[in-house]
Amino acid sequence: MRIFLPQAARQEYPLPARSDGISDWNSAAVDLCFAFVAGGCEDVFQSRLIGLRRICLVPVRIHRVCKGLLAVLQAVFRDDSLELIPVGVYVVERNGIIHGYNRRAAELWGRYPRRDDPQERFCGSARMFTPDGQPLPHDQSPVADVLSDGVARSDLEVMMQRPDGSRINVSLNIGPLRDATGKLIGAVCCFQDITERRRFEDELTRAKEAAEAANRAKDHFLAQLSHELRTPLAPVLMTASALETDPSVPPRLRQDLGLIRRNVELEARLIDDLLDLTRVARGKLELHCEAVDAHALVRDAAQSCCGSDINLKRLKLTLDLRARRHYVWADSARLAQVLWNLIRNAVKFTPRGGNIQVRTCNGPDDRLIISVADDGIGIEPQALDRIFDAFEQGSRNITRHFGGLGLGLAISKALIDMHGGVIRAHSEGLNRGATFTVEMATIPAPARSNSVPRTSDSPRRGLRILLVEDHEMTARVMSRLLQGLDYDVRTACSVQTALQAARNEKFDLLISDLGLPDGSGLDLMRQLRQMYQLKGIAVSGYGMEEDIRRSRDVGFSAHLTKPISLEKLQAAISHIA
Repeated sequence: MRIFLPQAARQEYPLPARSDGISDWNSAAVDLCFAFVAGGCEDVFQSRLIGLRRICLVPVRIHRVCKGLLAVLQAVFRDDSLELIPVGVYVVERNGIIHGYNRRAAELWGRYPRRDDPQERFCGSARMFTPDGQPLPHDQSPVADVLSDGVARSDLEVMMQRPDGSRINVSLNIGPLRDATGKLIGAVCCFQDITERRRFEDELTRAKEAAEAANRAKDHFLAQLSHELRTPLAPVLMTASALETDPSVPPRLRQDLGLIRRNVELEARLIDDLLDLTRVARGKLELHCEAVDAHALVRDAAQSCCGSDINLKRLKLTLDLRARRHYVWADSARLAQVLWNLIRNAVKFTPRGGNIQVRTCNGPDDRLIISVADDGIGIEPQALDRIFDAFEQGSRNITRHFGGLGLGLAISKALIDMHGGVIRAHSEGLNRGATFTVEMATIPAPARSNSVPRTSDSPRRGLRILLVEDHEMTARVMSRLLQGLDYDVRTACSVQTALQAARNEKFDLLISDLGLPDGSGLDLMRQLRQMYQLKGIAVSGYGMEEDIRRSRDVGFSAHLTKPISLEKLQAAISHIA
């Protein structure tokens, strides 16, 4: 081993006797260096030295080992084992002049610097730079800082330029050296090449940024695709649903209109499922929980879900709601979505003349149990384990015969999991029906309010509505249908025309699309609320959680995602107006 020490240091110094009675301190220097690498702070040098024969990580109290810096240097660099240390180690005096270093330090510097040379103070012959490439003068280097204030530095990163012009990233750990009186007499520095680690970390950072950019692009694409797919469905659904309930329309035509409505709703549901699955996979789905009457949700789901299909297939749907405790802490819209999915599946997979039963009861700890059972096609035993997986419908025959993407149950499970509940499936086999069970914790029923809520059966007649929609067909259909409900409707196709209408006339309610040619419905709502107070309903093809949050932030009381039925729009108007 080559020892790079001044000639004056090339002598032996007596070491104090070991407390354990053993006179050999052969590995003290190795312990010193490894102790610093492990600790990287001044505390490393303020503990008791214990000599070991093997290389190990042991704290050292230097001023108990020897008297003076030269003795320390002699102890540090006399053992060949020092060359086994995989990091560069060097020691400097109080004035920064280098007195000794190991071979690894020279390899990292790219040369063997001259000993006791004032030109090579603090950090050898290498030029230093900050991690972002700014020059770092030697007298401002971390080693110089430690020699100035006596405070250890740990895990510092700098760039080092070697004689051949190449640069490497190094990690520094520097500790002060003190004599028996506590006087600062030098410093020891351990450093290692982290160029590959930094390159790898930079690559990971770039990959992460690229993935995040791709996710943002995907989200934007899905939102835009959703909007473009939903917008043309809106006038079709509103017209079909309105005419289907018009008694003046011939029965045969009403049946055909029902067929149109059901298929439009199915198309919209597929879009919703794809977006929901994306939100669930990315953890972007948010719940807005409150005290919810699960029995009310069950009744609403049974009444609104597939009513025409139930009648068409002559199915018998029975409700048996026996649970004494039926209030849960839940997002009412998302829990209703789960119930709607389960009942819709039962209707879909039950043959003509079949039976569907929806029951509730209380299990252990008063947990609410909701079950949806049918006597339909059933589920194969081998498919039960994967029935809640995305894109799973049991078999290809089912997919070909009944259609769909197989997303409803996967989304339902994710939603129930988010509520802290459990959803299960049971079937005795093919053609023996299926039962789906949801189990959730209950809460006490909230105190009843003395106020009488307004119902959707008694909307305010003559309500002055500003309808803003740039899709001409949708605007025409919505305006005509709302006027048929005795609302006073004015239409606009842009932010500016809507603002002009609001200056000429005061409105009670704004119903606005969000994507407008000269701005957005969000901008419009902000400006209108500066003019006077009015409530608003956002109607948009954009239905992501972030879209709904932004709508509420600017003052919209509701956010309806296209396509919507007249019944749903009227219910929203009655609720907030």
